[in-house]
Amino acid sequence: MDVILLTGPPEDSSRDEEWLIRFLGLPGKRIVAGGTTASLLSRYTGGEVVIRLDSQRPEIPPWGRMAGVELVTEGVITLEAVVNGWNKKEESVKGCEREPSAADKMSDLLKQADTVFLLTGLGPRRRELIVRLSRLLRSEGKKVIINRF
Repeated sequence: MDVILLTGPPEDSSRDEEWLIRFLGLPGKRIVAGGTTASLLSRYTGGEVVIRLDSQRPEIPPWGRMAGVELVTEGVITLEAVVNGWNKKEESVKGCEREPSAADKMSDLLKQADTVFLLTGLGPRRRELIVRLSRLLRSEGKKVIINRF
């Protein structure tokens, strides 16, 4: 299974459409990480992001979905939680059923993948997290393809 993670936006806004077409054109499960990124995709496709408020955690914003996208999350905070918690799993509270956090959901999708496409744009912090994430994925035998926009 392929997973495509879109986070950004591009440094040059004239490349927004190229970036979104690349994301939508790749087969696999899609993840959008970042509010600006989700807004750009929503405007481009006309799709609405539906947020799951029951997935919110004190330290991690909630996740959502939109047509054609498996997971929509906040950007840097969620990516950092994924990278820092890669080998951990959120403990469930006995008798308390709740949605997994955005970081757990993203981690689960990435761990299931054979190939991960990382389409990344702005921000040195975000790029640092993408490099760290790609190392984790490769250490688990995943094929990782990074496209910077």
